[in-house]
Amino acid sequence: MAEEEKNKSEAVSAEAADMVKKAKSGKKKLLILLIPVLIMLASVLGLYFTKWSSKDTEEGSPEVKDISLENNNAIDETTAFFYDLPDQWISLNALDRQHQIVFKAKVTLEMENAEGVKYAQDMLPRIQDTMQFYFREMRIEEIQGSIGIYRLREEILGRLNKILSPNKVINVLFREMSIQ
Repeated sequence: MAEEEKNKSEAVSAEAADMVKKAKSGKKKLLILLIPVLIMLASVLGLYFTKWSSKDTEEGSPEVKDISLENNNAIDETTAFFYDLPDQWISLNALDRQHQIVFKAKVTLEMENAEGVKYAQDMLPRIQDTMQFYFREMRIEEIQGSIGIYRLREEILGRLNKILSPNKVINVLFREMSIQ
C-alpha cells in the first residue's frame, strides 16, 4: 500500500511538472505573440500623438503668414540698432610671464531698440570696466579657434545683458580682433 501511494504521488508530481512546463511554454508563446502587437500599438499611438495621423495630412500644412516689405511694421521689426564701443587694448594673462601678449578688439553691439543704444552710451564706463576685467584674466589658448571666439562672444553677451538689463543686447559683433 505504501508503494501504491508512493507511485500515485510520483504520478501526481510528474503531472504537475508537465503542467508547469506547459504553462511556461504557453507563457513564452503568449509573450512571443504579444510583443509584436504591443510594439505595433506603441507605434500607432506614437504617430497619433506626434500629429502624423491621416487627419493632419488631409488638412495640409499649417498656414504661413506672408510678410511683405510694404508693411511698415515688418520694416520696423527688422531695423537693427548698432553701437560701436571704443577700441579695446588688453594685456592677456601670459603663462610664462616673459613676454606680454596684447589683444586688440573692436566691438559693436547690436541692440534691440534705440533706447538701448542711448542707455549703452550712458553706461559706457561700466561696459568698458566689465570687458577689461574679463579680458585681463583670459589666456591666449582660450580665444584661439572658432570655439574660443564663440565662447568669448557668449560670455560678453551675458555680461553686457546683466549691465544693460532693462534693455537687451541681441548680438556682439567683432569688427576686428588681433593678438600681438
